[in-house]
Amino acid sequence: MKKSVLIAALFFIGISAFAQQKYIRCGSDEYMKKEIANDPNMAIRMQQIEQQMQDWIAAHPKMDEKFTVTIPVVVHVVWNTNDQNISDAQVQSQIDVLNEDYNRLNADAVLTPPCFDSVAGRAPFHFCLATRDPNGNWTNGIVRVQTNVISFDDTYPVHFDSTGGSNVWNPDYYLNIWVCNMTGGLLGLTQFPGGPPATDGPVVLFNAFGRVGNLIQTYNLGRTATHECGHWLNLIHPWGDDGGACTGTDYCADTPNEANANFDCPTGVKTDACSGLPCGIMYQNYMDYTEDACMNIFTKDQVQRMMAALNGPRSLLLNSNGCNAPTGIPGAANLRNLNIFPNPANTQLTLEIEMGKAAVATYTIYDVLGSMIYQNNTNVIQSGKFVINTGPIPAGIYFLQIKEGQESVNRKVII
Repeated sequence: MKKSVLIAALFFIGISAFAQQKYIRCGSDEYMKKEIANDPNMAIRMQQIEQQMQDWIAAHPKMDEKFTVTIPVVVHVVWNTNDQNISDAQVQSQIDVLNEDYNRLNADAVLTPPCFDSVAGRAPFHFCLATRDPNGNWTNGIVRVQTNVISFDDTYPVHFDSTGGSNVWNPDYYLNIWVCNMTGGLLGLTQFPGGPPATDGPVVLFNAFGRVGNLIQTYNLGRTATHECGHWLNLIHPWGDDGGACTGTDYCADTPNEANANFDCPTGVKTDACSGLPCGIMYQNYMDYTEDACMNIFTKDQVQRMMAALNGPRSLLLNSNGCNAPTGIPGAANLRNLNIFPNPANTQLTLEIEMGKAAVATYTIYDVLGSMIYQNNTNVIQSGKFVINTGPIPAGIYFLQIKEGQESVNRKVII
């Protein structure tokens, strides 16, 4: 759906449309409203990210699908009762669903109406359970945490050990998914790119995750995680989250305009105040709210948008070795530790670097659009504290790259 509206208006939505639903498919927009209220700079970062993505899309009008993007996944299973401690097989079934749905290898792709066949897209993603943790150790990609918390909400977020949950793995290099019991009939929620790193990743209700195990009858095909991972890659609901005004946008021209979310499992051609014949609404889209059995399509524009996210705010993921055999931590061989501290006055960055031995290295800082804002040429680094005086730095997302010979390490900095 392609319509014009201020970016900031995209992310506000009332919950009145969900009042009659036993389960709420997604709480991402409400979650983001709270995040922006707590951190107004998040709205600025999201606008910067949107502009970065639009620039990338303009420079890549045609997608070359002859490649694969590997996305390492860590699943945090946070459980209070035994039924919430889902099996490894259930976790793997969800990974299988993601690979099928994003690559359009899902068996129910044949149910996509002929009217939408020409815009059906394939995202060349390979989701894999991580085989290597952030410390370079072997892992099966599943973290299990027994908790005293009965169900999770904003008061007791599942993202932190301190509130009964599980701490994030570096979200620059891993897709973190938390699986737990959630309050209020919520099936899932996700933070959009630009939010705090500590809470970056989808949260999914334990009995709406995967396609094996004791699952909710109408949400038993793993499409909640398919939907939420779409938000993680900056996809927006097809109705543009405008509360029925027909003026919102998801920035995708090939998703038909619709007034609001669709529920249950519609049949035939459906229209509303924002749509018309001959095709009607694409209620089969993974980013809508229909039941799992009714979902079967991402569009080409949605795929292009997700690729823009992977070449923008998620770009460090392309360097992840989370699914490689553990032979050491990512980055320069001699780098043992790197901490980054933005100065409170936003006038400099302080780097604390610990090296295994002296090394000749360079470090460069880029803004969210990929423009270099600082570079320090060859510098002999041993061990200690180094200060980079960059001048005033506006609030936003920056990328620091340290290179030693042919090896490099990259870190994201949020100010």
